[in-house]
Amino acid sequence: MIPSGRRESSAGMVQPSVSRTRSLSRPERQRPRQGILRSTTLTSSSSQYQRHPAYRRTNLPPDGRQYYQPAQQDSPLQQPRVHQPLPDQLARQLSKQRKNLIRKQQHSYLRDEPDIKEDYMEEKPQSQPYVPPSPKVRRGWWAWFSFLCTCCIPSCCIRICFGKSNPSMRQAWREKMTLVYIIIFLCLVLAYITYGLTRTICPIDEDYYPHSSVLPNGQRVLTDVSGEFNMVPIFGQLYDLDAVVGFFNENNLNLTDPFYDGGVDLGPIFDGDIFGDCDNTALSSSVNPRADPCVLHSVYDNSTLKKPDGTCLSLAKLQEQTSTEDSLTFQWDEFYNPMPYSNNILLGNTVVNLTRYFNAYPKSTFGGNVDEVLHNAVNRDASYGLMYNHNGQGSMNCLISRYAVGVMQTDSGGCIASNIVMDLFFAVILVMISIRYSMALLFQWVISRRLVKKGGRSNWLFAWRSVQGGNDNPANHIPGPYNNYSLNSSNISQAYQPPPRPMSMPRFPSPRSSFIHASHQNSFSSTSLNRLQVPGITPSTPAPLDPASAQRNYPAHHLQPSSSSFTSSISSAQVSTLGPHLHSDASYPHPVPSDIVETELYTCLLVTCYSEGEEGIRITLDSLANTTYSAKHKIFFIVCDGLITGAGESKSTPDIVVDMMDFDPAMANPAPVSYLAIADGEKQLNMAKVYAGHYKGVPCVTIVKCGIPEEANQPKPGNRGKRDSQLILMSFFQRILFNDRLSELDYEIFWKTSSLMNGVTPDKFELMLMVDADTKVLPDALTYMVAAMANDITIMGLCGETRIANKTASWVTAIQVFEYYINHHYAKAFESMFGIVTCLPGCFSMYRIKAPKNGAWVPILANPDVVLQYNENVVTTLHEKNLLLLGEDRFLSTLMLRTFPKRQMMFVPQAKCKTVVPDEFRVLLSQRRRWINSTVHNLMELVLVSDLCGIGCLSMQFSIFVDLISTLVLPCAVIMTIYLVVSSIVTQNPQWQSIGLLIAVLGLPGVLIALTTFKLIYIGWMIIYIIAIPIWNFVLPVYSFWHFDDFSWGATRVVEGEGKAGNVHGDRQGVFDSSRLVMKKWHEWEAQRLGLSKPFMKDPAIQRPHSSITLAHSPMSSHSTLMTPPLPPHRF
Repeated sequence: MIPSGRRESSAGMVQPSVSRTRSLSRPERQRPRQGILRSTTLTSSSSQYQRHPAYRRTNLPPDGRQYYQPAQQDSPLQQPRVHQPLPDQLARQLSKQRKNLIRKQQHSYLRDEPDIKEDYMEEKPQSQPYVPPSPKVRRGWWAWFSFLCTCCIPSCCIRICFGKSNPSMRQAWREKMTLVYIIIFLCLVLAYITYGLTRTICPIDEDYYPHSSVLPNGQRVLTDVSGEFNMVPIFGQLYDLDAVVGFFNENNLNLTDPFYDGGVDLGPIFDGDIFGDCDNTALSSSVNPRADPCVLHSVYDNSTLKKPDGTCLSLAKLQEQTSTEDSLTFQWDEFYNPMPYSNNILLGNTVVNLTRYFNAYPKSTFGGNVDEVLHNAVNRDASYGLMYNHNGQGSMNCLISRYAVGVMQTDSGGCIASNIVMDLFFAVILVMISIRYSMALLFQWVISRRLVKKGGRSNWLFAWRSVQGGNDNPANHIPGPYNNYSLNSSNISQAYQPPPRPMSMPRFPSPRSSFIHASHQNSFSSTSLNRLQVPGITPSTPAPLDPASAQRNYPAHHLQPSSSSFTSSISSAQVSTLGPHLHSDASYPHPVPSDIVETELYTCLLVTCYSEGEEGIRITLDSLANTTYSAKHKIFFIVCDGLITGAGESKSTPDIVVDMMDFDPAMANPAPVSYLAIADGEKQLNMAKVYAGHYKGVPCVTIVKCGIPEEANQPKPGNRGKRDSQLILMSFFQRILFNDRLSELDYEIFWKTSSLMNGVTPDKFELMLMVDADTKVLPDALTYMVAAMANDITIMGLCGETRIANKTASWVTAIQVFEYYINHHYAKAFESMFGIVTCLPGCFSMYRIKAPKNGAWVPILANPDVVLQYNENVVTTLHEKNLLLLGEDRFLSTLMLRTFPKRQMMFVPQAKCKTVVPDEFRVLLSQRRRWINSTVHNLMELVLVSDLCGIGCLSMQFSIFVDLISTLVLPCAVIMTIYLVVSSIVTQNPQWQSIGLLIAVLGLPGVLIALTTFKLIYIGWMIIYIIAIPIWNFVLPVYSFWHFDDFSWGATRVVEGEGKAGNVHGDRQGVFDSSRLVMKKWHEWEAQRLGLSKPFMKDPAIQRPHSSITLAHSPMSSHSTLMTPPLPPHRF
């Protein structure tokens, strides 16, 4: 295979290409985008010390000269591959750019720290360790913005009233209050859009006078405007009752209650034709004066009221004395459900009652066509029929002047626009919810089943993500070469022997090919036995071939890989001769291997422990050991976060774990070794013990963080947090893949892992399963997850379904059952359609350490950019602390998506586990405070990633933005929901759009249950969840938002003897002593372990000229040669 960036000439010679190839170890994007979280430090854990000249002088090469070596991951210049020489002109340009970059960085350091500048210029020896300056409290626009928002509250008030003693706590309080202000503002905006916008552009007419109303028994009656408003209607116009009574008295008429009570219109006694619209028609009083007499009839008896001469009262004279107050209004309901004996017709915007007209005049009054339209349009709109008829317009004006009873209620332009906006708003939300549920169902029915089949989702409709990543190309599935972590015993005395020619095949069988591994399982040569080494035995003493001597002097698991064979596995006959300490997995019953996965990948099972009890830890380890996945391709990595004793436990967590293991004598009672931890101050240095053995036949490495001697008397020695436990392995695999310098802990893990795995070195591991110590993994879960990873190389992380083990323990656990279900089968299923699951739960998720690509390897979880940002040890702002101290699992998912936005994060519903959830409300409150706050801040980071899947409103970025806003306005949404329910009960005109949306939100989960699980019991859990909505959407968010500045774990993990608050891992204590941390290359550690006077120089990176991981991007690689001169041991 010809590596990328090289071309083959016609003569068969490989010629260097002028074009530079794209790095496989860098993020798969054109330029990294920065999130809200700052990432300007050179290194994650020791950048402040590297800037000091004392640090620079402790890393001098043997020639005594100083060289500036910027970190590879911080340099914007991509280093060319060392086996691809560049043209002289391009090389000079790159060299010039590199020098300019170094000069700018040095000037920046000297400008920012004058004390360093003076010390740097004078080159004075450092007698005391460098103490970095305290970080500034306010830095960046956000810190100053939060200060301006809370400038009215002085610091002394915050210190006295709220107990914030130091400036950092006061600044965090100011940032919290600023976020609370923003949340309140968003809630007010939502309330205004929902209810206030309609009131603004379509105000309610408080002087609204309906013509009629409906009684509770369904009967429609006239509105008694005289009794309620002291007004009487005349031709639909409302006049003051007292003024009308006075007008009648002037005309010698006594207007009493029987004639106007009940809302009776007084129009029949008036002449309303003040403009002469009825002149020259049959309705004219001069033409037919007795056809429609001007008289009022009592509503109680047969009495009448009229003028003695029978003429009508003048409406014009009444209007001279008083004006109209308003008009009676009709609604369309009065036409659909009219009153008895009413003949209402709509003419334009005026409603006329033609009962008197039909009774007094024949049908030919206005002509046959007009009267036919009028008789056919009763309780309907006759405007259109009369407008295009002969004499129709004149007839309409005459009828309105004589028989008008009110006007039709109309909406203004603002009301129409308001209705359109609200309908569109609710329609968009309803469509979004429906699309989400539809896509979740599609994933459950089709996509999820293809994930665990060969080819993954690359051979179906929704496969664009996998196809773009090259999963359908078989060449991308070819694994790259591996590091040559081995010593040549025949030439071991030659300390500086030139490296041998590069191998065309990896030394060990590919972890992706279980067939090769199985075919060589029984091969074991005498040369392999000769290489069995233990610490303290020099290679000059040949290893005895006598089985008894081998049993006596050499642990069977402590194997060194053979340089001439493909594997260092031991046959069953030789296992028995090497002694009882080699624990074969045959002695423990394992489930029958499943045929779900065809390509078995080496997988490490990371179990993080803190204060769990023996029962919970044993359940977790038993479930992982008994999975159907091959025991030869998995290994336990159990990390105990400090010497912790859980509440109610008699033994510490490390003692519980260690007592469960089976040890080899040579690996028992390990000595503490150092490593660089995540902390600020002296706790950056931490010590750990590495126990190696087996758990029920599965290789097991237990790392117990025991702390430095200075913290032996402190409450929780060695405790650095879960993120530090994860980074122990993440940094370890990064250094192994890049052949970087190893700490004592790294090398201890390396050789013990290789020994337990019968010579399989850690660089061959591709997957990492992260499980909490209170999780029970079902037997096929691990197999399904590995199958999904093996079938689709574009998947960089996935999770399974987490179910609750203690559903009925209390009401607190009962309300969480459906919440866990809907988060997986709705939220994660929808996100999996785009391949972007925004949160892989830390209790049960799998990440890809490295991925094959074009015959090489791409580091994923071990990528320097991911490890660098996840390894941030100095966190000062509220945003950083919520990301790194509370929601480290979610932040790791955010980093993966931000670094590799074109790769996929998936949900595999076939992989299931069970976990124990909080059964007390105070514990649930503490847990959800951490989860909600970390969710908000992680969504803030993800919403800035613009190159996620999709475009505009149809993108995952828009979906993440909607999730962020909906999370912030949850309390307001609950209040409006309660208001909607109450108002719908008490009012006669409920908001049907809101009710429909509420029904859709609450009812669609039931449809999802019916179409996915087919378990009716979940309907009951859903009802319990709905009853508890005020807790989920109001109590928990409000409590969490107010505690934005609380970075403790609270009552979630209780430790024996610890107070309520506990301390935060990021608190600074003391000064970090870098001289106590030893870092060496692998071959130097190996030589020291084997007792060599000089290290045998065989750099694993040199053996892999075709690898793009360790050559071009190895921190120790050279631009001019393939060889790196041996360096003395380095110390931080």
